[in-house]
Amino acid sequence: SVAEFLRLAPGLPKENVGMYLGELGKEEKVCKFIGDGKEFHQNVLFCYVRSFTLTGQNVLSYLRIFLSAFRLPGEAQQIDRILVAFSENCFTHCMEKDAGIIDNAEVLYLLTFSIIMLNTDLHNPNIRPDRRMTIEQFVRNNTNYGSDVKQVTPLSKDYLERIYRSLAEFPIKTERNDLSGSVTTEMWMDLQFQASLYPEKGVMLTTCY
Repeated sequence: SVAEFLRLAPGLPKENVGMYLGELGKEEKVCKFIGDGKEFHQNVLFCYVRSFTLTGQNVLSYLRIFLSAFRLPGEAQQIDRILVAFSENCFTHCMEKDAGIIDNAEVLYLLTFSIIMLNTDLHNPNIRPDRRMTIEQFVRNNTNYGSDVKQVTPLSKDYLERIYRSLAEFPIKTERNDLSGSVTTEMWMDLQFQASLYPEKGVMLTTCY
């Protein structure tokens, strides 16, 4: 019910959703309320992530829709927790698994993290153009993640170049939930997905954007 609230509540600040999802929680022995515990927070995160069952989408589109729903927190450990859960769910449903492009959730996690870093690198106005990651660097960094990762199939140059060009032209954005934000294609796709997932809550969904 908490995960559903975070997905559907009209006007809920997206940065607050991200902070809650990334929260580790407290040790059970010091919790006065079950909702403060680690297990509870982990279950909310997994339930929230599993509400994105976007079968047949590629990883980049899957990530775009996922990140349109909330804003990633600023703390690295919180981002890591969210992306681990996302990668496990995304790998189960994404097009790359069926096509044999990505071997497992660990590879998908590393690619996802790299995509987010590239998006920041390409579109952060504080980074000089000559300092931005090139397409060659992105391909080299992500073709093979090394012997510590169970990666049988290297990611192809063509596949990685398509990701780079897509991000260069269309950055990943998380728009606000209020009237100051615009409705992106990803937000509209997620809104349609929510309507199919929660048909009994159609009235609530129409007030979100």
